[in-house]
Amino acid sequence: MLACCALHVMPAVAQIYTMNSIPDSLKENANAVYLINNTEYERKSLAGYTIKRHIVVAVLNEKGRDEALLAIYYDQNTRVGSIKGCFYNPAGAKIAKIEKKDIQDVSACQDVFFSDSRLKTFLPAINQCPYIVEYEYNIHNNAVIGFDVWVPRPNYNTSVISATLTFNSQADLMPKV
Repeated sequence: MLACCALHVMPAVAQIYTMNSIPDSLKENANAVYLINNTEYERKSLAGYTIKRHIVVAVLNEKGRDEALLAIYYDQNTRVGSIKGCFYNPAGAKIAKIEKKDIQDVSACQDVFFSDSRLKTFLPAINQCPYIVEYEYNIHNNAVIGFDVWVPRPNYNTSVISATLTFNSQADLMPKV
């Protein structure tokens, strides 16, 4: 039996993301708009959990380019599962898909001789704004010390249309309050 803190239903049909679907009020003073910023924790045992992320960001101008950066931290206690990504033009037409070979795997600690901390990273090489980027990935964590901080709006000068945090767990693994 699963206990659920939030319910989020994903449509079976592919979503079309366009710049016209973003209200003008959210574009005002914004460099980027998060159309979707979803985080889902799924805990199946005391020993670990999975994080599923789905992010769709509209980059409005050059200053919003950093919001399109994919940076997935992992170490000896975590394993990065699948990573999917696409880019769309302002009208919602798919420009390109991210391939596994496009994602870099780099040390998370550049100034240290040896570290187990790593990053899977990708920054789109798109020179003309605006554009839309979509990422979906999951991370399997084998140690439960705590959960990441959830921030629906990651940076200044960004807007958010939809952000959700979902925690799914078996009832016997839920915190006792």
